[in-house]
Amino acid sequence: MPKPTITIEYCDECMYLKPALEAAHKILDAYADRVEAVTLKPGHDGVFRVAADGAMIIEMGDEGLPNAERVAHAVGEFLSGRPLPQPLPGTERGAPPSPLGKGAGGLGQEPGERSP
Repeated sequence: MPKPTITIEYCDECMYLKPALEAAHKILDAYADRVEAVTLKPGHDGVFRVAADGAMIIEMGDEGLPNAERVAHAVGEFLSGRPLPQPLPGTERGAPPSPLGKGAGGLGQEPGERSP
């Protein structure tokens, strides 16, 4: 079975690059042998979502950005074969959004907030 490519789409204008990089780092630390690649895709309108070959894994919700640990955990669930039944628009497979929480390391910040 081919290894999936994980794509992290982040809002560039919201300064979500750093959280996206931290999530990518955590994913690669934990699952480098199980993924083909982790790619970053600049977006807009407050987007922060993680998908694998078109299957939604996790995205930002009402509680803010998921921290890097939560993203890596969600990727681990995906890689373990948990069913992801709801497709993203324009794709054949996907998953419903996961519950999200604010996290440490500046990842739970609102758009435009800066770490101390």
